[in-house]
Parts: sequence; C-alpha cells; structure tokens
Amino acid sequence: ALRADVLDLDVSLVDPRYQAAFRNAENFWESRIVGYSDALPAILKSQLSTLRITASTPGIDGAGGILGQAAPTTTISYGGFNQGGFFGNRIPQITIATTATMQFDIDDLAALQASGNLESVIRHEMAHAMGFGSLWGGNELLSTQFNGLNEYNGKYGLAAYRKEANQRLAPFVPVEQGGGPGTAGSHWDDNDSFFNQRATTGRIELMLGAIDPDNDTVFVSETTWAQFADLWFKVLGVNSGKFNDFAGNGNNGGTRPITPWTPRGPLGGGVIGGPIFLRSIPETSTLALLGLGSLLVAVRRRR
Repeated sequence: ALRADVLDLDVSLVDPRYQAAFRNAENFWESRIVGYSDALPAILKSQLSTLRITASTPGIDGAGGILGQAAPTTTISYGGFNQGGFFGNRIPQITIATTATMQFDIDDLAALQASGNLESVIRHEMAHAMGFGSLWGGNELLSTQFNGLNEYNGKYGLAAYRKEANQRLAPFVPVEQGGGPGTAGSHWDDNDSFFNQRATTGRIELMLGAIDPDNDTVFVSETTWAQFADLWFKVLGVNSGKFNDFAGNGNNGGTRPITPWTPRGPLGGGVIGGPIFLRSIPETSTLALLGLGSLLVAVRRRR
C-alpha cells in the first residue's frame, strides 16, 4: 500500500505567520514521494516509518546571506558488505534519515514571502533534510575524481538527467564544485545549462546552491525527483511499481522487476547477515566545531 505521510513535520518552533508555507512544502514532496523503496532489504524497511523533521525560525546571520540550512540528525545504515562472504553479491551502502532539522533565518522570511520564494526555499531545505546532498556520500551516490571533482552517479538520477537534459551519453550528473562547505558537493551544478537556465528560459533548478529571490523563477527537475529513488524512497513515476516506471533506468533498463535483498542470518549477524546501525548526527550548532560541516547544507542568497 502507498503511504500518504512519509514526512512527519513539526512546525511548533516556526513563527506562526509562516507555518502554512511549511505545510505546503511538505505536501509538495509527498505528492510523489509515497513511501520507501521496495528494493530495500525487508529487515531494514521494517524499521522505517516516517521521517521526523523539526523546523524552526531562529536568527542565523541577519538579512541576506544564509536563508536556511538543514541536515539529518539521526540515520539508519545498512550494507556496504558482500553478502555471503568475500565472493558474494555486494550489498550497497544504505543510509536513510529517520530524524532531521531545518532552520530558517527569521530576518529573511518576510522578504522571501513578499518575493514569492518562501516556499521554494523551504522545499529546498526539506529536500536536504530528506537526504538530497546530505546523504549522497552515505549511499555511494557521489564519487570524487582524481582532480577533486564531485560527480553524482545514482542510476535513477542519472537516467532522468540524460533524458530531460538531452545528454544521452552523460557519465554523471553535474554537481556544484564551488561555494564552500554546505554548498559544494551537495547541490546541482550552477554552471550546467540545464540546471541554470537564467540565460535562456530565465529559470533555475530548485536544488542549486544560491538563489536571487528578487529575480529567479524556480523549477523542480525530474532529476531531483529521481535522485530520491536513489535515496531509497518510493517516488511516483520513478520506482513506484512492480517494474521500474522510469524507462532507460541504468542497468535495469526499466524492464525487470526490482528484487529486494534478503539478508541471511539474524539482525546484527555480522558478515553473514550484515548489521544495521542507528547513528546520531551532532546537532547543527556543533557541526562546524566537529568538522562535520559537510552534513549541513544550506541555500544562500545569490550576490
């Protein structure tokens, strides 16, 4: 059965004037994200219910600068080992957020609302709370080349990008390389002509790292929706059926059913069954001090 409430959003710490915008953003993502992937191991999927996101509107850095920031605070992890020993089938690393936090600078919200970009910024940070950018590394979706460049290689996201950007032979989805911690490696590339269409259609993709609230019109690409399937969500039109919905999906090609893994051995059964780890991530206020700033991803005002 499809789940209608993947997200459990707590807005009790949000200024009441803006709570409706947060609910609208939640409804937007839940319009197509309807549960967790059927390809997840049953032993892991049985421990997942909803993602609890706590939103708040403190002061961050005054008007301008950082508009909002978000990160998972607790994740559950599985995989990253060979099932059945060294020569067995490899189970990919899986990391799924179970709780997350979002913060929005109260000094920016009135201007964002007046410009019509408030919900876009909330959608952007909610995507990070769900794992966009923040959990790419924990799901083996991001590779770093010898020259230091980050490349997104999730099969669903890449298949979508190849199709809608008309880049049939693209080996990866372009990822932002600049902007410093919290921007680089966790957004789509601002220099890519599909994601940044300011010079053509005047639009930009929601998951770029910077926005000009006074001028930008935002769109959400199929690539963004599809990468949530790479993050083990069930997404309508991508991986929601018995057969993959998205034709041309990497090695699977959209023609074969997805077969969930069945771990052998009891929960926490070491090499044979593979352990499941519940991991807490430090609160956002301590991330920089602990050298974990890459987990905290933000959208900044374009200067």
